Amino acid sequence: MAKIDLGGLKTSVIGHHFLPRRDPDVLEMRNGGGCISVFGAPFLLAGLFMLQIPLGLVPVENSDSVPWYLFILFGGVFTAVGGSLVFGRSGLILDRRRKLIVQWRGLMVPMERKEQILDEVKRIVIQQDSGDSDSGPSYPVKLEGDRLKAVNIVSPPDYQEARRVAEELARFLSRPVEDFSSGVKVVREPDRLDESLGERILRTREDTFHLPPAPFPMRTKITETAEGLMLEIPGRGITGSHWLQTGIVLVFVGVVVYFFSGFLRLPAPPFIRYLFGGFLVIFFILGPLLAALRYMKREARRSTRITVTPGLLRVEEWGGRKTQITEIPGDELEELDLPTGKGIQNSIRMPDQSPRLDLPETGLPRLPDGRPIPKILVSLMRLAKSPGMIARSDAASVQFGSGLPEEELRYIHARIRKVLTSRQSQKPNDPRR
Repeated sequence: MAKIDLGGLKTSVIGHHFLPRRDPDVLEMRNGGGCISVFGAPFLLAGLFMLQIPLGLVPVENSDSVPWYLFILFGGVFTAVGGSLVFGRSGLILDRRRKLIVQWRGLMVPMERKEQILDEVKRIVIQQDSGDSDSGPSYPVKLEGDRLKAVNIVSPPDYQEARRVAEELARFLSRPVEDFSSGVKVVREPDRLDESLGERILRTREDTFHLPPAPFPMRTKITETAEGLMLEIPGRGITGSHWLQTGIVLVFVGVVVYFFSGFLRLPAPPFIRYLFGGFLVIFFILGPLLAALRYMKREARRSTRITVTPGLLRVEEWGGRKTQITEIPGDELEELDLPTGKGIQNSIRMPDQSPRLDLPETGLPRLPDGRPIPKILVSLMRLAKSPGMIARSDAASVQFGSGLPEEELRYIHARIRKVLTSRQSQKPNDPRR
């Protein structure tokens, strides 16, 4: 992890380095090296070893039984992949003085360079890439504009890291942050990045007093306390979707075993076989299997308790033997997002980044360009379980209520917001009083 000081503001980026510069109008980042080089070293060594076999530089028993071009093919692929991971470097320079975005990449030194106009940047975008059951999600941060080819900044596995990077870029470029990672679009202006939920509700004069009707029946047990609410959400247990995800992992492991079992039978010294075989077993077989088993066990025992007061949101999650507790002070809570079917439809983005057309409401779900969403996609969206709601601050994020009916989530969401903002709404300077 690298700590840097940029214009008096400290930040840290895992696996990426924002370099300190004497010029406050220039921000630079470099990627490559470190753990990536260590990960690529076995591929590079295996590739170089295989390339030497057809040349006779490395004597291997029964090497004549394998066509020479297979050694060249597999050795070339492994050498190229390993070399790019070990020696590959890339970088980004944001220059406010020259109004340029400079991207470069190469092997140890810059070999290719591309420039774009910095003023074309209109927004900093955070998205979510779901990934797989083993690697987990990542959160790409990009610079986007109507006439700008999107610039990828980082893709950390930690949302808080992506949020910090996006906020630093927003302050540096004076551009808004558009966050799609929760399933709905959340826009944060550069001068209001630290505005709390309560402050925003007061500023926009949003009504949190009137609640939607409570659905019946409800899975969630709600208990009113002297200071707020306590909500208990029982787990769903193991469902069909959990078995489906586990089946996908098993298919992946089977494909890996089938593909590489033939590769490991190629003539090579036992040490190389064991080294490469152990690498495959640990990272591509045992890793996914153990992750799938932990996921099933956690989902079978999951339950959640939420304690809400005007000054604190506390979420306790039980899964397996572990209890995860997340606390967010009320004055630090900046978002309480509730992804709904309508919100997810409105957050769909076109590949060409074209803006959403402002069409009259007809009840027909539409894409941003005005075309109706295909019926099969609408049906799949209706079958999908709700992801629940997400509470976020600069220091922590927590998601709860996944799988609950949308009507129940709306009711819970409204009650939590009412409690969290009750203290602010009673202040003497409240404009609604």
